Amino acid sequence: MIENARHKREMRIRRDSVIKRSPIVMLDIGSSKIAAMIVQFMAPENMEQAGHSFRILASLEMVSQGVRYGEVATMVQFQKDIMRILQNVQRAAGIKIDYAAVCFSGGRPESFGATGEVAVESGEVTENDIARAMLACEFPILPDGREFIHALPINFTLDHNTGLDDPRGQIGARLAVDMHLLAVDSSTVHNLEQAIRSTDIELVSLTTSPFMTGLAVLTEDEMKRGAAVIDFGAMTTSVSVFYAGQLMYVKNIRIGGYHVTSDISQALGISFQMAERLKNLHGGVEATAQDDRETIDLSDGSETEFQERRTITRTELIGIIRPRLEEIFEEVLSLLTEAGLDEIPSQRFVVAGGASQIAGLEGLAERFLRQRVRMGRTIKLAGASAQQTTAGFGAVSGLAVHTAKPKDEMWDFVNPNSGRSLLNMRSIFSWFKENW
Repeated sequence: MIENARHKREMRIRRDSVIKRSPIVMLDIGSSKIAAMIVQFMAPENMEQAGHSFRILASLEMVSQGVRYGEVATMVQFQKDIMRILQNVQRAAGIKIDYAAVCFSGGRPESFGATGEVAVESGEVTENDIARAMLACEFPILPDGREFIHALPINFTLDHNTGLDDPRGQIGARLAVDMHLLAVDSSTVHNLEQAIRSTDIELVSLTTSPFMTGLAVLTEDEMKRGAAVIDFGAMTTSVSVFYAGQLMYVKNIRIGGYHVTSDISQALGISFQMAERLKNLHGGVEATAQDDRETIDLSDGSETEFQERRTITRTELIGIIRPRLEEIFEEVLSLLTEAGLDEIPSQRFVVAGGASQIAGLEGLAERFLRQRVRMGRTIKLAGASAQQTTAGFGAVSGLAVHTAKPKDEMWDFVNPNSGRSLLNMRSIFSWFKENW
């Protein structure tokens, strides 16, 4: 943990230095695609004029042959894919990029909670008091091959006053902190870092795509009152929960839009490419009487005069698609129940992600979740085109917001050189379950 905290602190210091002088490329390593966006961070005097502290110079999205489930599957191919998208997006922007911020959808994210309490040394809370409270937390011992990618303070309590975002400068005797710890596979992190280094681009930020998607699609009110984001990717579907303006929970399942397409391909005996086309053009989840009469041609133009043309009705196609989507929502409900988060106060769910564009998905989600659901729309950033606000660019848009103003984390307060041990067992999500 100490070495991990030191690495995160160094990366944060590097980001703070770079953001003032150089554009940064945002990379989202999705289940099967890579999205890139070059962002220029602007001087303070231009922030109000632009509406944001940055503007988009160029963006690009492409399929990656070297990534599966948001993780590196073939290092050589993945390095080629990264190099290719970086070359193309730099060419589109007309500039050279030396720094990258990266988010990824894999790594099997898992959330934990930790709580620490200390006496305030001088009567007024300082950063040193916050650091000591964090060091007093009982952190879970992770198995080999896992590491913390985030250590986020989600609540401070000063004496009997709880729900504090930032207690610095306030007067009190005892300070407590509740933290959200997000763990991922170390191999996923190390493989991504190695691939980025091979392109001679320096990494200044590394985080998870579900977190970033939430920042891109949730309103400020939703983040405060509580909302869950269901992020449909090609091979994974992620759930992230926000409350009181903080990220509270992240986990994913390894089922997504790819599996819907695979079901169509196998059921109809057609190519994966044709199945993807059918899903995008004719897919849905609600069949009507008109769908029984709407026929879809399955021929690919290669039939001879002795072969019959094949057709199906749209109702038949929906009958293939719907069971897999129902399975995904059942798994999502299972995750929320397992974490004790199945009763969100605001009754709000937001569906996002590149694989969420199936007609009728919003209504199906409402019936399964028994709560209000809306389709997530990516925030429009300064300089963004219509394409850059589509679902495929949600995570990189959130990554730009996060890079401009990252959430406070443990390594912003604690000096890793202190050598204090942080490894004690703590039950998962106790504070969250007690205070939700």
